Amino acid sequence: SSQKRGLPETATLLRAGSYGGVVQNEAGGPVSRATVSLVVYAKTPMWFGRPYRAVTVQTDVNGRWRTPLLPVEGVSVQVVLKHPDYAGGRVATPPVAKLRTGQAVLTIVAGSCLRGRVIDPDGKPVPNVRLVLADSEYDDMGKKELTTGADGRFAFEERIFGRKVLSVIPKAFAPVGFPVRVSTGMDDLTIRLRPGQPLRGRVVDCEGQPVPDVTV
Repeated sequence: SSQKRGLPETATLLRAGSYGGVVQNEAGGPVSRATVSLVVYAKTPMWFGRPYRAVTVQTDVNGRWRTPLLPVEGVSVQVVLKHPDYAGGRVATPPVAKLRTGQAVLTIVAGSCLRGRVIDPDGKPVPNVRLVLADSEYDDMGKKELTTGADGRFAFEERIFGRKVLSVIPKAFAPVGFPVRVSTGMDDLTIRLRPGQPLRGRVVDCEGQPVPDVTV
């Protein structure tokens, strides 16, 4: 029986409904063929923070979208937009009431492809420089990497928007990392490298004795 297995004798069914709205661009025009991904999370004590269900739908020619039935009470919703011609990602979630009535307006921005060139102190292009683009200083999951070409140029072709962190790791110059604010229609970057200096030191134990074979 359910009591012997430690399971409740009754289960509470959640009220269900569909979510919907429209995806528009920065000018307020509808965006068709956009992918709308929703994750519905529980807010009830027993299941708090756990996803009830994730669903993905696509906008029609008028930018409108509608999901199948999903839980609508005691939940929070996360929305992610994707489109090949725009900068996708997580967007601010409208009130659940607007999502339920199909009046939610989601705006997707055009963003930019981050491009530029890497030069040495004399202004000459530096090839084969490794570049790492991430959402933050601690982002290891979503980072993107490439190397500069023979002309020192680079291009992250996926459209992005907002604050990112770019790390530049050359072989013969000092590495550098800095935040980049990516906006629609931004100009190419020019990154001028500087000579590096060796960093030396030693590793000791709690008594001040040197410790060999330590990887730093």
